[in-house]
This record gives sequence, C-alpha cells and structure tokens, in this order.
Amino acid sequence: MIVSHFELVYKPQSPAGPADTVLQGYFLEITNLEAIQLEFALNFTTSPITDANRSLFGNAAVFVDTPGIDNNIGVFSITGALASKSFGLNRRIVVPAHGTALLALLPSDPFPPALVPPSMANFECRGYATLTLPPFLFRAQAAAPVKVLLTAQNRTQYSDPATGVPKGQSQSSLPITTGKAENLIAPGQPLFDFDDLVFDRDLVTKFPFIENLSPVQLMAALMAEAQAAGMDLREFNAALRTAGINLALENRKAS
Repeated sequence: MIVSHFELVYKPQSPAGPADTVLQGYFLEITNLEAIQLEFALNFTTSPITDANRSLFGNAAVFVDTPGIDNNIGVFSITGALASKSFGLNRRIVVPAHGTALLALLPSDPFPPALVPPSMANFECRGYATLTLPPFLFRAQAAAPVKVLLTAQNRTQYSDPATGVPKGQSQSSLPITTGKAENLIAPGQPLFDFDDLVFDRDLVTKFPFIENLSPVQLMAALMAEAQAAGMDLREFNAALRTAGINLALENRKAS
C-alpha cells in the first residue's frame, strides 16, 4: 500500500532573507497486529532526477528499531542509482507478532554540519513511501491481508545558519493515504504455484533481495522453503528437467 508522502531536507527554511537551516527526516512506525512475525518491504518513489542535491542516492541513512534491537548505521541502506525513481531497502523490516518497528530515513553524509556548513546546505528530496508484504520463495507470508498500525511523521531540527547551533525541534504527523491508522496489507504471492509448477529463471533473478545471496545461500533458502511448503519433490524435479537444469532433490535424514 502507498503509506504517505516523505520529505528529506537540509537547507535554509526560506530562499529569501535570513532563515534558520532545516534538517528534516522521515519517520514511520509499523505495528504488527497479527499473532505471527511479518517481514515488510519499504520503497521510496521520487521523480527520476540527476541532480545529486535532489536524489536519495548517496544522501540518506536508514535506521530501523524493532523490539529489543536498535540497528546501527550500515545495517540498513538505500538501494538505487542517481537517476532512479524508486529506492528500496537492502533488507526487509522484520516485525515480531504484536511488535512495533520504527524506521528513520535521514539526510546523511555529506550533510552533517561538520562537512557542509549550514550556510551552504542545499539538499531536498520528496516523494511517497510504499509498504508491501513480499512472499517467501514458495509461500505467502499470510493467507489473507494482515492488519497493521501506521504512523508517519516529519521530525525537524532548526539551526543557526552561521554557527550550526540547534535552536529548536518539531515533529508533525503526516496523513496516511487511507485516512486510517489501522490498515490492511495484502500478502504478495509466491513465485511458484504447486498446483501448476513452472520454473522461470528470469522470474527468480528478479525476486527481491535475490542479488544479496550467494549461490550456496540461495540453494539453501530454496531447499528450506521447499521443505516448509511440503513440496512434492517429483513435481519439482520434473520442472527442473523441463527447464533444462540437470539437478534433482531428494529427501534425506539429517545426520
């Protein structure tokens, strides 16, 4: 679902006359109202642009706090290129049953005042955020749409443009597109339908996060999902043969 607008800013509050420097980030709380753990994907859509001062590329840091875990810089990052119109996260946001995750998308290097004085700040980027419930390789995460609570905010710091000394802060809620705090997110469907199994190499390579796995990790993930789904190995091996892949799986007891 489309969640809300987002806007990152590090620049003077007004283009004319003396004005404070604004440093603004986007915050999103996601509460899982279901009795199972869920893994969400978040994307940020903007106008494709090649101006480095108007793109998320290289200009945003992501933090995600979940119950019991505070993520440090580098755990989550933004994927995409300078002229991209859509930027995703490098990994899913895992929210335990009845838990709440807090995502912060913030202007980053080179924007801290130590590197770019407030008087020279000139960055802004805006667009909208989309939250989805992607499938695992062989099964959807849920049989029906899941309930979530969503709260989106801008949080802003105002600084003296000459010294960079903070002068104040504010936070404001952003409207959710549905107009409600509680929302339903439909689960994405798996790559394979076991009633009519078709193996599509191109589809597999386009699956979210597949590029982050080594061949060994991918094979292990495939076998784990196959076991969890109770897959008929005869059908799967037949699909491999049809695709021209000279491999087969067989059940064995773990030693």
